[in-house]
Amino acid sequence: MGIANDVKNLGADIVTSYNARVKTMGTLVKETQNLARDTHIMLDGFNLERKEMSARQARDLDKFMADLTKNVGGMIKGFSAEHKAMAASLKASLKENTREIETYVKSKLREFSAAHAEMSAELKKDLAQYVANIVNGTGELLTKFYGEREILGTHWQAMAAVMARKRGRMPISRARKKVFSEKELVEKMEKIPGTVNMALSARVLEFLSQHPEGALVSAMEGPLGASRIKLGLEAKKLLDNSRVRKENNLYFPL
Repeated sequence: MGIANDVKNLGADIVTSYNARVKTMGTLVKETQNLARDTHIMLDGFNLERKEMSARQARDLDKFMADLTKNVGGMIKGFSAEHKAMAASLKASLKENTREIETYVKSKLREFSAAHAEMSAELKKDLAQYVANIVNGTGELLTKFYGEREILGTHWQAMAAVMARKRGRMPISRARKKVFSEKELVEKMEKIPGTVNMALSARVLEFLSQHPEGALVSAMEGPLGASRIKLGLEAKKLLDNSRVRKENNLYFPL
């Protein structure tokens, strides 16, 4: 009897355990089904929200692009207007500055021309005075030389006469030579063929010796302080006397 009861109780326990497992499995299945349903609902919600968000983002992006295009267009128009205004302002300013510069330059050129004219007149005056001083000084020097030579000649003749008397000889009377002035000597030398103005010709030869590459007559004017015509005549006389040679318009020393 004891074993039968134990087997009966064991069978009852097995049935109870089976029922519990079945119930538990049913609960798990139901919960799994609910979880699957909730997951599908949630995914559908995600898809719906994603579509709505995409649509909303697309609308916002279109609106942003439209606003950006509008703003950029307005900015470009503003830049264009400001650029035109600035260009016009710069053009007017440049025109005004150019006019002021032209006025200033013309004023300075007039001042320079006036100063140059005054300076040229002053230089010409100084040069004329310098040449006149040289001429006057040379004339005085020659006059003194001629006077001293005349006195020297007189003293020499007196001494010769005294010596002749002491030696018992009669002094030889010599015709008194005429003493010419500088102007008269220059005029007489210019009338003699083949002669040149020795002072100027020597300066011309010295100038040419310093310029073996040759020199124009015009290049001698300033350094020698003589007119081009006078220098040309002296150079021609030197050429005729074989003192210089000429190639084209250049004079060369020999």
